[in-house]
Amino acid sequence: MMAENIMKIRKILVGAIFAGIFMVIICSTNAFASEKQYVYDDADTYTDEQEEKISDECRKYSEKIKIDIVVMTTNNTNGKGSETYADDYMDEFHMGYENDGRFDKSCIMLMFDFDNQMIYFDTTGLGIYYIDDDYIKTMYDDVYDDTHYTKDYYQGAITFIRDAYSEVESNRDSDIEKKWAKFDGTYEEFYDKYLKTTIFTIFKSIPIDLFGAAVITTIAMLIMVHQNKAKMTAGAANYKDMANSCLNISNDRYVRQTVSTRRINTESSGGHGGSFHSSGGGHSHGGGGGRM
Repeated sequence: MMAENIMKIRKILVGAIFAGIFMVIICSTNAFASEKQYVYDDADTYTDEQEEKISDECRKYSEKIKIDIVVMTTNNTNGKGSETYADDYMDEFHMGYENDGRFDKSCIMLMFDFDNQMIYFDTTGLGIYYIDDDYIKTMYDDVYDDTHYTKDYYQGAITFIRDAYSEVESNRDSDIEKKWAKFDGTYEEFYDKYLKTTIFTIFKSIPIDLFGAAVITTIAMLIMVHQNKAKMTAGAANYKDMANSCLNISNDRYVRQTVSTRRINTESSGGHGGSFHSSGGGHSHGGGGGRM
């Protein structure tokens, strides 16, 4: 009887040990999976304490707006301009809030580019939608004020994080966010499908579009009918002075033809979100900035 009880106890202990090990593995895996990098301090600008505080701020506000807010520093862009380097960097690390394999994700990044002496902001996904070109200028002014004279790049990062959060939070669009959540592709494709304004999407409703077209057509027809009824009754004789009439002869001489051409910028802008372009990897990016 005693031996049976000992065996039962052993089985229970063994089961408990395995269950404990399993739970530790699961928790460790989840913790590793949820550990996301928000600070890429390649230029070694921040102390460990500053980097931890910036990362905590990024994480806190990113979760609130469902767009990753990231800070990056570099002192070597390998000869690339700030825009190209930032685009390639974001593409390489596939930055963005969405925890899936979608092509474009949502991110707003500040880069202190000490190589090119630039403060540059890069956006992807819904970051492009919420952070337009004018607001990028606002963020630049705020960060510039914090860093130009004092070189306080820690405070500049904190200011950027709170600026980005404030702008997105005050302009949240649940309809757009639901559409984006179901979408997998570039932001440019999303823009063309849901955001691009044309004569057929002004009212975003087929019945209303048809009604508007009918009203416009009716008005045009009424104007044409009215013009046809109001025929002119006066002729040339009413205005001609027969006693003092003379004919001036003039010749038109062809001199030359000049044709002016200009390149039309095909990058999208205006209406919804900021302007954007495609990176070398085919991802959609917005952005802008200025000198340090």
